[in-house]
Amino acid sequence: MSERNAELHIGHRKRMKKKIVDFGIDSLQDHEILEALLFYTMPQGDTNELAHTLLNEFGGKLVNVVNADYDKLLDIKGIGVHTASFFVLLRHFSKKYLIDSYCCEHLNYAENADAMCELCKRMFVGIPNEVIYAASLSSELDIISSKKLHDGGFDAAVITPRALIDFAISEKSNNIVIIHNHPRGSALPSREDISTTGKLVSTLRLLNVDIIDHIIVGRDSTFSMRSSLYAGEIWNHNDE
Repeated sequence: MSERNAELHIGHRKRMKKKIVDFGIDSLQDHEILEALLFYTMPQGDTNELAHTLLNEFGGKLVNVVNADYDKLLDIKGIGVHTASFFVLLRHFSKKYLIDSYCCEHLNYAENADAMCELCKRMFVGIPNEVIYAASLSSELDIISSKKLHDGGFDAAVITPRALIDFAISEKSNNIVIIHNHPRGSALPSREDISTTGKLVSTLRLLNVDIIDHIIVGRDSTFSMRSSLYAGEIWNHNDE
């Protein structure tokens, strides 16, 4: 690269960074956002062409680039280990930021169960497969923490009372919310979801741990079993 071209690129980067600071990324097109992100893994040179290549390779959507598999990123000419790992870090950081920022504003399940459902939606951002989480709550039903328990569908074979008890003990909490997703379908529970939840509620209650809710995150919505017509079948039945 000639000295003049190098100076032009340096000036372009300074102008782009100032534009982001002054006006935010809403002032940029998707390829410009990618171009700016690549500044931080490629200290020199023009990143515009590579930004366009990434968008073209992943369906023209910025979110697809950020959610792209690490190995598929490495298949792109011009993308090395440093840049591919940066996008993986960016994906996980963005998700943690969404969850933590929401928890700071909406902590109590009893006061606002809808807020818990919104938090659960954020937990599954960028997750294409079925995953099971558990969240621990304080005695006042403030959200304390969450943890992934299993990759895969929700059934009695994989989400055992032992796993939930171990989580409750580790978090020093007697109140748990189970969360899992239906990434390609409706948030409505299957008959197996309902049956397994009922069995877990019954078993854990004997061990002094309450399952406060089971929330399912679908492709376009969330479903709270505790707020549904199934609540009587699962919780009231176990109170008898």
